[in-house]
Amino acid sequence: MHYATDTPLPRVRNVEVIPIDQGGERAFYIRDPLEIAPQPLLLGPAGMLVLSQLDGRRTINEILESLRKALPGGEVGVGEIRHVLGRLSEGCYLDDPAAAARLSGVRKAFERAEVRPAWHSMQRRQSPRLAGDRPNIPSVNAFSPFVLATRAHLPYALYWT
Repeated sequence: MHYATDTPLPRVRNVEVIPIDQGGERAFYIRDPLEIAPQPLLLGPAGMLVLSQLDGRRTINEILESLRKALPGGEVGVGEIRHVLGRLSEGCYLDDPAAAARLSGVRKAFERAEVRPAWHSMQRRQSPRLAGDRPNIPSVNAFSPFVLATRAHLPYALYWT
């Protein structure tokens, strides 16, 4: 998608930003908590500065000016900002037609599905850190109801504990 330098840019969708160290350099792991975006992104400091200013009101020219102030001596141009915008749009991280189309597709797939997997079981497969030292743990569909011990009957409580 082509963005003009003097029109407001789309705002960034709700994302999680996790600062990480990558080879001694600061980087930012960007993920969509709703998992509409098909995969996470990794941005450097300049890319993160662009992302942080996408509020639906600023233009490329305004972002370029603030980047030049924040990164004195850095060679930042309109092309670099458009590159970051392109990555964010392709990844469905902006509130734009690409993300709207992806969200529509995800909703339709959810409505058509006969079985809808629990989010946490999918998350476990995608994040080895959540699975501890065992990255290939199969998903287990288990049900464990909340039992208030002061009101539960003893056999019921014993069965679920």
